[in-house]
Amino acid sequence: MTQQFLRKASLVIGAGSQALDLSSLHFTFNVTAAVIDTPTTAYVRIYNLSKSTARTVTTEGTQLLLSAGYARGFNTIFNGQITQARIGRENGTDTYLDITAADGDYVYNFGAVNFSMNAGSDVIGRLGQIATAAGVRLGTVQAPTNGAKLARGAVFFGLARDELREQCSTIGANWSISEGRLDVVAEGGYKPGDIPVITSATGMIGVPEQTEIGISVRCLLNPNLKQNMRVQLDNASIQQYQMQTNIDAQAQGAFVPSLSADGIYKVLYVNHHGDTRGQDWYSDFVAYSQLLNQDQLVYMPKVY
Repeated sequence: MTQQFLRKASLVIGAGSQALDLSSLHFTFNVTAAVIDTPTTAYVRIYNLSKSTARTVTTEGTQLLLSAGYARGFNTIFNGQITQARIGRENGTDTYLDITAADGDYVYNFGAVNFSMNAGSDVIGRLGQIATAAGVRLGTVQAPTNGAKLARGAVFFGLARDELREQCSTIGANWSISEGRLDVVAEGGYKPGDIPVITSATGMIGVPEQTEIGISVRCLLNPNLKQNMRVQLDNASIQQYQMQTNIDAQAQGAFVPSLSADGIYKVLYVNHHGDTRGQDWYSDFVAYSQLLNQDQLVYMPKVY
């Protein structure tokens, strides 16, 4: 078990010889990653920068690298581009620089495609062409090798995100951009890898709660928690969903995700938030139970 003490955070803006290391300053952060059609986003507030330093990091597109955790459990939680920076004042003495950043912002907002595919092409080929046209690398791709093929040639034109949504809807998958890669993961699928055990002994705060969107959990900041990964929870510790008396119980039950028989869940959403000079240092995530078996998943990692 990783020892969770001696907090550690690193904030670097820019790259190469022009990079600014602001790790020693007071800053807060809020990083959000989800499985559904979105890039990972970060909101960072840096306190009491000099005016000259603040002006150097307000350029849209500048790289922002944020890492956090503990001395023996430290990892990158965000690596993306600044989309907005604004200077403000919190009170009479404290100023701040607010930064909004996204991983794959250009791909999401401006990435365009304009290509044609021949008859007989499969979804793997189409996803690869969309990624290439949008300028993003493919990460994990889960798609059926025997899926529907184009009956005739087709032209793809428009925003990459719209084409991704359409292609993923045909195979029951979601896409997201994280760590500079495009992941396409089946709705009941997950990315392979280690399965961390989240309990009170490993940093869980309070008790998990069964909600209408999944199992909601808070723990001490864990930089290794990512969307689309699996975690293990103790079902006995989960506070079960309370039915509302003014709504039909049977209808409610149909929309409340069930508990997993083996305690293995898929992370749908994760939010890392902290304050380098305050108490806030947590990871909140929502997990879901309905996973496919490994032999039902087809992993097709390709490089285009």
